[in-house]
Amino acid sequence: PALLDQLSNIGAGCFSTLFQGVLVKRRGDELNVNQLLSDIQRVVMEVRRRYPDTPVILYGESMGALLALRLLREEKPPIDIRGAILAAPVVALAKPPSPTFKKILSWASLYFPSFRISPEWFKKHAARFSHDPAIQRNLETAPYRIEKVTLSFLENMGLLITSGNEAAEQIHSPVLVLGAGEDDYINPAQLRGWFARIGSKDKMLVVFPNSFHRLLFDTDHTAVEATILDWINRRLCRSF
Repeated sequence: PALLDQLSNIGAGCFSTLFQGVLVKRRGDELNVNQLLSDIQRVVMEVRRRYPDTPVILYGESMGALLALRLLREEKPPIDIRGAILAAPVVALAKPPSPTFKKILSWASLYFPSFRISPEWFKKHAARFSHDPAIQRNLETAPYRIEKVTLSFLENMGLLITSGNEAAEQIHSPVLVLGAGEDDYINPAQLRGWFARIGSKDKMLVVFPNSFHRLLFDTDHTAVEATILDWINRRLCRSF
């Protein structure tokens, strides 16, 4: 809410996408990337219809950042995007699966696509999102949290991560990349290596050393918000 108020103060509006399946009871059953991209496109087109002269900047966190990357990599994107803010984009895994595991998963997802497993099986400890115990507990028990995923979901997530990694050289829009110094999913060295490959001349990377994956909910959130506001404000000034 604080960030939304600050965005409003600089003349920026915020629109969110309610993805297909978010309200479905058994979340984690399907990861239909094309459907998710279509949902984003519809929201952007509606914003364009209401405010035709307003620049549109995408914001995506974690998997949402990977979806934003899919739109940015298009040579002729179906929607006009002036730039993107990518928060903790998981374009590589801190502990990548072995080639053998990938082959087994690919085979299993083909024959048993609906079999459900817990992502926690692959971790030594529960994912850390915030240093604040109360916030961590709330995020761990949030109603939108996915407790189990199907093998099909897991396979498609891997493909989405790979596509995000491969998209670097194809990004030519202005981009702000935000990283977490203590991210359990992707480490800063991986993020810096990927960022160096981004094709855009207008790119900026900021790594917040004292944060876990959910940047806006952790120790550095005030600095994260200030960075986002400054980046957007400078682009608004250029547009008008």
